[in-house]
Amino acid sequence: MTLLLLAAALEVAGPVSLSVRTYGADVEVAPGPRLSVSVSGRPDVRPSIRALGGNRYEAEFDGKRQLHEGALRVEVPAGSAIDVSTVLGRVSIAGVGGPARVRGMSGAVRVAGGAEVDVETVDGGIEVDDASGKVRIHTTSGVSAVSATALGEIELETASGAASFRGACGARCRIDVDSVSGEVHFALAPGSAFSASLITTSGHVRDTLGLSLHGREAWTEGRFHGGDGAIECETFSGDIVFGAR
Repeated sequence: MTLLLLAAALEVAGPVSLSVRTYGADVEVAPGPRLSVSVSGRPDVRPSIRALGGNRYEAEFDGKRQLHEGALRVEVPAGSAIDVSTVLGRVSIAGVGGPARVRGMSGAVRVAGGAEVDVETVDGGIEVDDASGKVRIHTTSGVSAVSATALGEIELETASGAASFRGACGARCRIDVDSVSGEVHFALAPGSAFSASLITTSGHVRDTLGLSLHGREAWTEGRFHGGDGAIECETFSGDIVFGAR
């Protein structure tokens, strides 16, 4: 990312809720070493941190709410909630451990180690790793990848973007996928246990994991081991694929 020089910092009492707005600037968010919020930007950007009341804060740039271009590094206390809106910028939120909300169009989004994760893009790729709470993804054509040691509650809606899920699907696993033409791929650990309800109009269901599949026409049901978790997947023309991790 671009060299970061100018910075604004503010001491806080604990986790915060921070909003960042950009047009084309990349945003990197990480936990800081102490109880403070800091925003660093390019030499020609003068960041500041505006208090909104309570533990809510907003980043500003030369007195404006939105940064047009460049790169930002944001550090917050662990457990903080992050809300990033961008059009073209890339977003990376890693290790913070709090709720993460991202709204974008074409920039890639990665959230690692977050709590509840809520991401919307048009064609930007989305990667979510090891979320501890609910994951919601809504994209038009962006490729989505969700992975975790133990997959949890996941809701994904896409038109033509491929989607993949990697990890174990067990008792707390609830995956709901709606796709038009994007392929949906489940790479699941052998220790998984779930039931599957699958609908595809003109796509195909392919299984090398070993589900007990049955059904007719566009509808298929299956079960793997104890069936503790649940996977519901509906596509129009996209294939639905199950395999081992």
